[in-house]
Amino acid sequence: MRKILFFFLAYLLTQSLNAQLLNSVVNVSPYFPDASTLFFDAGDVTVSGAVEYPLGAYAGYKAGCQIDVTDTQIIISGDATLFSPASFNGWVLEVISGVTITSAIVDPGSDYFPVVSLVNGRVEMNFEGITTVNGSTTTINIVSEPAVAVPTLSQWGVIALGLVILIFGVGSIKQRQKQIQLG
Repeated sequence: MRKILFFFLAYLLTQSLNAQLLNSVVNVSPYFPDASTLFFDAGDVTVSGAVEYPLGAYAGYKAGCQIDVTDTQIIISGDATLFSPASFNGWVLEVISGVTITSAIVDPGSDYFPVVSLVNGRVEMNFEGITTVNGSTTTINIVSEPAVAVPTLSQWGVIALGLVILIFGVGSIKQRQKQIQLG
């Protein structure tokens, strides 16, 4: 029993909290001709296992494109399209509620490499001047942290360890007192 308890506590002490976008509310809307001009608001969605912005969600901008936001990635895919030259022509992801994005980079396995910037917590994905082909995919890897301080599992492990020591320590002291009284 003690070995199981030891390994459980060791596991808790070595874990860390990984904040991800799942269940966060985000908005991924197109901006054109610059990063401060909203082309249209695509609406807020909750990140889930489904495609957040399916084909047709960007009708009037890039109807053949879809965007799937996962725990750690933004995946843009779709039909052939031309992103006209402008100072900015692409999408901006804003987290409405949930985590804070701390890093965003294009995955090296992507078909296209937009300029990705992290500006005031927004992920700006500028495809300006890029022409895509059918079935192409661009993946942006993101790193995030909790919007508020949350104890990590390792902190919970320290708390649990303290409680175990307290419980077993008090139990050991009482047992020794009984042995002394009997002895």
